[in-house]
Amino acid sequence: MSKLYEHMKCYSQFKTVEEFNQYKSYLYKEYKDDLNCTDRQVIDILSRYAVNSRRQSIGVACPLMETMAEKAQKSIRTIRRSVAKLERLGIIKRILMKERRKQGGYSASLYVFQYDDRMIDRMSMSECKKPKKQDVATEESSKSERETLFFFQALNQETCCKVTYETMDETYARNDIPKSFIYAVLPMTQNPKTINFAWSRVTLAYGKSCLPHQGVWLEKLLEEPNIAEELIGRTKSAVRAYKLGEIRKDFGALLYGTMNELFSKVAMDFSASARRRSGVMLYDWIT
Repeated sequence: MSKLYEHMKCYSQFKTVEEFNQYKSYLYKEYKDDLNCTDRQVIDILSRYAVNSRRQSIGVACPLMETMAEKAQKSIRTIRRSVAKLERLGIIKRILMKERRKQGGYSASLYVFQYDDRMIDRMSMSECKKPKKQDVATEESSKSERETLFFFQALNQETCCKVTYETMDETYARNDIPKSFIYAVLPMTQNPKTINFAWSRVTLAYGKSCLPHQGVWLEKLLEEPNIAEELIGRTKSAVRAYKLGEIRKDFGALLYGTMNELFSKVAMDFSASARRRSGVMLYDWIT
């Protein structure tokens, strides 16, 4: 076992534990898109075995494959795939050892964290550089722009997170909904989403009727006092039935049914009025 520790000391490339921890943090940032959960577990396990300040071997681990699988609660095959992936990425280097153990078999392989000159250069390039004196104004302007952008992003995020239908009242309903209809629905709810849904049942019933084909628009119908009054009355009846628990179906179905009946009646009256104006008779009772 002493020979194994001698090998570990020879392959060690880190001087202090702080330097190794800094390198480990760099790995997570540099390879965050390449490492999955299992890869991070393997790195953490190897890191725990790779710190041995007493023997001055930092950055070199020698756990058994079975030990890593047990620690990560993964299969040995999964750990082997993860180790091979870390080797391809250049994070670790696996060195096979042929030293026999007293219990039989060969000792574990060495896993050396790669900390060469190329890696040191990449770490130094990733660090933030201090601005030069002539670039102070540019840095200040860019900082101001970043702060402004961050402010609007935070404002938008706060608005999206906090402003919901539950925090709104009836004044946030669609602007094409008549105020009289909104007031009729208010005893049931002040939620603008529910008010918009209720009005959609009215427009759906209108669209299913013959009135759009006859050239009678909903806005013109609402200008007729009798029709507008009956529409609001039917809405209040549906709201009252909902509040008292007298309906068998949901509120939307009840409102759609009563509005469909209203618009069918209006379409029949409009057709009869059009026939009277044109002088067309459906039946000639004299002949």
